[in-house]
Amino acid sequence: MINLFLDNIIHAFSKKGVYTRRFCLSLFWSFTFMSFVTVTEAQTRTISGTIYNDTDGSVNINGVASTISTGTNPLYVNLINPSGNIVYTATVNASGIFNIPTGFAAQGITYQLQLSKLSGVAGAIVPQRVLPPGWGYVGESKTGVTPYASDGLVDGYIEYTIGASNITDLRFGIGLAPALSNTTNYNRVSGIYQVPCGSAVANLNTLTASNTPSGSAITWHTGLVATAANRVTPVTNIAGTRNLYASFNNGTNYSPTTLVSIFASVCVADDDYSGTLVIQGIGATLPSIYTNDNYNAASVELTPSSVDFLYELWSTNIATVADDGKLIVSATAPAGTYTFYYKLVDNDPDAYGSNVSDLATVTIVISKPFSCDSKLYVSVNGSSAGTTQLSELTTASAITFAPNVGAASTPAYNATAFNPVDNFMYAISLATNQLLRIDADGNVTNIGAVTSLPVGSYLAGEIDVNGNYYVKQSANGSILYKINIITKTATIINLVNASNVAFSFISFDLAYYITNNKLYTVNPTNGDLFSIDLNTATLGRVTNVGGGNGSAVNYGAMFGSPTGIYGLGNSGLGLSKFDVTTGARATIYSTATLQGLDGVHCSTAPIVTPFCLQFGDFTAAGIPTQTGVSNLVGFANGWPNNVPNGFVAVESKNKGFVITRVSSASAIAVPEEGMLIYDEAANCIKLYNSSVWNCLQRSCN
Repeated sequence: MINLFLDNIIHAFSKKGVYTRRFCLSLFWSFTFMSFVTVTEAQTRTISGTIYNDTDGSVNINGVASTISTGTNPLYVNLINPSGNIVYTATVNASGIFNIPTGFAAQGITYQLQLSKLSGVAGAIVPQRVLPPGWGYVGESKTGVTPYASDGLVDGYIEYTIGASNITDLRFGIGLAPALSNTTNYNRVSGIYQVPCGSAVANLNTLTASNTPSGSAITWHTGLVATAANRVTPVTNIAGTRNLYASFNNGTNYSPTTLVSIFASVCVADDDYSGTLVIQGIGATLPSIYTNDNYNAASVELTPSSVDFLYELWSTNIATVADDGKLIVSATAPAGTYTFYYKLVDNDPDAYGSNVSDLATVTIVISKPFSCDSKLYVSVNGSSAGTTQLSELTTASAITFAPNVGAASTPAYNATAFNPVDNFMYAISLATNQLLRIDADGNVTNIGAVTSLPVGSYLAGEIDVNGNYYVKQSANGSILYKINIITKTATIINLVNASNVAFSFISFDLAYYITNNKLYTVNPTNGDLFSIDLNTATLGRVTNVGGGNGSAVNYGAMFGSPTGIYGLGNSGLGLSKFDVTTGARATIYSTATLQGLDGVHCSTAPIVTPFCLQFGDFTAAGIPTQTGVSNLVGFANGWPNNVPNGFVAVESKNKGFVITRVSSASAIAVPEEGMLIYDEAANCIKLYNSSVWNCLQRSCN
């Protein structure tokens, strides 16, 4: 019988590859035999040293043992193996001494010892090398003998190959580094000095330290280790982007340094393109968003390569930014108002990813245009102050204001007009000089104040075939304003009569007649039709066309078209067509009492109604009418002879003319061509055309 026992005892050092094994083998084969085989364990050494407050520089590490390591703010020395992992962490005591016991540093292995306020974890990667605020590394010595010469590297590390003896008297030198105070431009936590917007330089003399030793002053250097050779002076106009190091100098020695990253100014401003027309389905290329931005006090627009653009909360399917900063709006983008955000980042390698601007906004409005067609629109000021509703005006069988074009607008507006150049409507916000643009969804965009247009109450407005926008205040006056929509500037047109004398009148709306390049309006005091000449030779001449009956009327909505001038009156006047020669008007439909109307139509498109009107031509001479029947007392003004080409003239102010009434047209046994009857069954006047009776209807021939 064989009994086999194996005892394998392992003692390993983390990540060092150094270990021993002992084997115990027992065999029983009719007798007992025991043998021990031993593998020699690698020798380990202790390591100890001291942290010094060194005030005389990094040549030799000396001074007074540091007492900054306390229970609440300890320092640590981390032992690091060749693989870069922590083997052991020793706590520095209050006297500045650290000890690493036996069992961790193996003979023949090269280790690093790191001084840091961060403790390592055995087997883990090395923590960040950092000291408490206001302290910096002076140097390190591993000689163990006087004068304790520095290893020449001011980095908080000692590299040591373990020999046959324990290691003692290793030294880390530390010293006070400037603890710079926060300012408007400097952040102590990040160590960044941000050059202010509009400036290209930093004034480092504005920085102070909270721990400046007596008799010392702050100096600035280009290297981590401060020396007279790398000192920078003066420091009142330091250009970014670069790194400098602050040190204390007592007249002889330099202290450890504090890194300060000086970042060039990267400044951005919001970009509002809402006043720039962007049409749905067309898109646009808008001016550079960099126009208002600057880098290092220079225009980013001129040097866009100095920064990188970062999209923030941005939909690139709506708009993108080209390398030169131009904003490219997609033709497929839906109509709407969009606000996007962006940042600029310093392209300098010393600051990339850290020197980032604040957020800036980009606002664009993508508008859906109207169609230049026969549709009529009215804008109606609401009963509640401050709102206006835009609606279509339909005339299929009666006047209706439907459907609405979007929701009621705030602010309220008037002087609404259709621009045939871009197919958008424009208006003036009530009691202001703010120009508004209205799209086909009823969205109203304020595109800004009109230069040279006084603040006022503009109720009358119209746009000609070239896109010139004309507005007039409602009050009695002799000035018409011509607005350039693109530049948002107004010029004055003085209104005069045929004698070139200023002509004042009240106007509630305007209509453009493309045939003669004139505006038309109705004088509300007597109903006369006025024309305003826009032709250069007679610009601003007002002609009283006539047509009024002396009664006050208010045509608040006027519509111009190649087919004529139309008006929709307030207070139940209805929709009428005006004769531009005589001023006579014919009512197409009556309406209920309405107030606050303003009319809109594309002046280059015809106006279509269920029937048309043609005014009689009474200008040509004819044969006087010889016979007249009247219930008036006396014949005035040469009546009936002043009615040309008639056989009989009938006149009455309070009586009607009754023609033959029959139960139905079939009651006439032998009709004659041209015969008129009133058909009671059909409720209409009928005319016999030699073959059939037809009701008389409005029509044009």
